[in-house]
Amino acid sequence: LRAGGSHTLESFVGEVARDVPDPRSGRPTRDVSRSAYLQSAGTLSDSADIMNRPFPLGPLGSGSDFEPFLERLGAATLNLAYGGAPGRAGAYHSIYDSFDHFTRFLDPGFTYGVAQAGMMATATVRLADAPILPWSFTDAARAFRS
Repeated sequence: LRAGGSHTLESFVGEVARDVPDPRSGRPTRDVSRSAYLQSAGTLSDSADIMNRPFPLGPLGSGSDFEPFLERLGAATLNLAYGGAPGRAGAYHSIYDSFDHFTRFLDPGFTYGVAQAGMMATATVRLADAPILPWSFTDAARAFRS
């Protein structure tokens, strides 16, 4: 799972990722993602930061559909994407960005597509049914300090 978004959503995404299984291992997605982040940590301080954060959300780039909501309206924004197939780089917006290429090379059994749908459906239902939106401004303050 690669997740980027507003830091007010770190705890929320961590809770959803805890309850959605990783398609490859069957373990909670949160644990698998945390392990991947720990492997790429450069220092002991980086490792401690990863372990102390609810779920590390990366920054959102610019030039995408969410930009007006985040940059102009200040709305909490989230981008969730599953990946796992090697060699994805270069296929987006190319001749290889096709259903055939996707089903043959990127996600043959649609396992990552199912996992992403499960992650998004769980997040959507929890947000829709929440009596109080699950924003954590403590998470945002921690991210802004670092």
